[in-house]
Amino acid sequence: MNIYEPNGWMISRSSQVTGYIFDTVCAEPLVTGIISDLSLNPQTWGGGGCLHFSGVHIATRIPVLLKVGVNAHEIRWTSEVSQRAPHLCPALFASGTQLADLQIGWMISEVIPYGPLGPLWKGNEFEFLLQAGVEFQLVARDISDAHLPHMSRKSLLQHLQHGGSYNPPGPATALLAHFDDDFDWFANNCEWETCHGDLHLCNGLTRNAPPCGPAVLIDYQPIHQPWAFDAAYLQLLNSIDPNRAGCKELIPRMAAMRKVNGMATNGDVEKIARLALGWFAIWRWGCDVDRQEIDGYRLSTQGYIEEALAAR
Repeated sequence: MNIYEPNGWMISRSSQVTGYIFDTVCAEPLVTGIISDLSLNPQTWGGGGCLHFSGVHIATRIPVLLKVGVNAHEIRWTSEVSQRAPHLCPALFASGTQLADLQIGWMISEVIPYGPLGPLWKGNEFEFLLQAGVEFQLVARDISDAHLPHMSRKSLLQHLQHGGSYNPPGPATALLAHFDDDFDWFANNCEWETCHGDLHLCNGLTRNAPPCGPAVLIDYQPIHQPWAFDAAYLQLLNSIDPNRAGCKELIPRMAAMRKVNGMATNGDVEKIARLALGWFAIWRWGCDVDRQEIDGYRLSTQGYIEEALAAR
């Protein structure tokens, strides 16, 4: 049975597919020996391409989540981080790459009770997520991974060219005309780290009720890239409302947190922030097409691109 949508990566939510996977899960002793009371969890606020099931950990009686369709990269990093920084990651009880006769990645992990992060945290959600992102960068320095993706000049330019083809507001063409020189400067002035790679509010949860933290990170997509890219991505994704509490100056705030943690942050942070936000404004314009007609998002995008050009 083909369990995927036509895009090739998202597991179908049809009753035929979900029923087949549920039956497959229930035939796997590695799962049934750990979890009881299994039920489908639709993950209405996120979930990506995976299928999720709720259950109870037999030994401890705590709620757990079975995630099916996980890639090997995420399984490895979840395991590595949970061993080194358990406060930063859900406890991992089991994982594998096969369920009965189905070749597919899966994980059983602790349910983090609060989240995803959002307005209930009264603006503190960004502070908590930035701090967790910095801690991840620090922990990741001790994790070797021969298959770790790297952000390259070529891959970044491809993202920018795709976004630029959607005609973002502001002087995007003029900014991209200087890309090679700007990338050289950026690569030499913004320290490179292994970053979370998908640092957004739906990937931040907490063990404490809002508005308290700290954040627990999920859905690791690690990539070696300039540290500021994680913060730029987070700020761009929350640019619809320019007056939203807490979503300002995320790159300088991450820079300050890095210094507190003894991590080098030696470049011109203001220029780093402007270039990174300008690039991500172009990049995301081609991804978030459903936002293009929202006034706040359009104005934010234009402003970031203008400021990036002025900063160079």
